[in-house]
Amino acid sequence: MTRTLVCELCGRVFECKGSLFCWCARYKIKKLKELSKSAQDCVCESCLKAYS
Repeated sequence: MTRTLVCELCGRVFECKGSLFCWCARYKIKKLKELSKSAQDCVCESCLKAYS
C-alpha cells in the first residue's frame, strides 16, 4: 500500500510503500532515538539520510 506523506522534518511530499517494500528499508538508522523525538511518522529520504 503506497501512501503519500509530508515529511514532518522538512515538509517535502514523498511516497511510502510500506515497511518491507519501501525505499527506507535499505537504511540503517544510527540516530533512531533522536529521529523518533523529531518525527512520529515516516520522513523523506533526504531527512532519513541525515539520521543514517
